[in-house]
Amino acid sequence: GVCYAQIGQKQKSKSALARLVEVGGNTPHLHLLLAQAYLGLHEISKAEEEAKKALAADPRLEFVHYDLGVVDRRMGHLNRAAKEFDREIALYPKQPWAYEKRGEIWLDLKKPDLAMPLFLKAISLDPHLASALAGLGQAYMQRSKPVLAIAYLQKAVRILPQSANVHYQLGRAYLQAHNRKKAAQEFAMAGKIHANSNEEEAKGVFGKLLESQPSR
Repeated sequence: GVCYAQIGQKQKSKSALARLVEVGGNTPHLHLLLAQAYLGLHEISKAEEEAKKALAADPRLEFVHYDLGVVDRRMGHLNRAAKEFDREIALYPKQPWAYEKRGEIWLDLKKPDLAMPLFLKAISLDPHLASALAGLGQAYMQRSKPVLAIAYLQKAVRILPQSANVHYQLGRAYLQAHNRKKAAQEFAMAGKIHANSNEEEAKGVFGKLLESQPSR
C-alpha cells in the first residue's frame, strides 16, 4: 500500500490498505501502520484519525506520538507538533527520528541554536541519519556559517545522493558562500532528480515500524 502510494497509484494503494484492515484486525499497531500509509498518500485528516485511534488503544505505542507530530506539523500546528515529538522522546529516548523532527520545528521557528543540539543527539544515535545532517547544515545556514553548512550537507549528500532536497539545500549553502558555480551544479542536480522520479528518503519510519511488528 505504501509503495503504490509513493508511485502515485492511489487506487491500488487504497485497495491494499483495505485488505490490511481485513487481515490485521482492530489493533493499535494496525492503526499506526494505516496512519503512516495515509501520510504517504498525503491524506492528512485520515492519518490523524488513525494515529488517534492507535493512541487511544495504546498511549505508549512507539511512533504514535511521532506520527501525530508529523501530522500536526503538516497542518501548520507547530506547538502541538513540538509537544508530540517531546512526548515521543520522553517515552523512547534512544529513537533518533523524534529528535530530528523536533530540531526541524526549531528551524521552522528560525531558532537554529535550539535546533542544533537535537540534530547532534539524533546523529549520536544514528550517524548515518542524513536528514539530521542536513538539518545541521540548514541550522548553520540560519547562523550565516556557510562553510560549516556545506560540510554537513556534503555528508548528507554522500548518504543520500538521490535526494533532490539535500542537493537543493547544498546549493543554497554554496550560494550563501558566494560560490555560484557550485550552487548552480547542485540546483541542476536537484532539478534532474526531481524530474526523473518521486524522491524516496532512505530513513523512513515505516520500514522501522515494520521491523518492530510482532510475527504472526
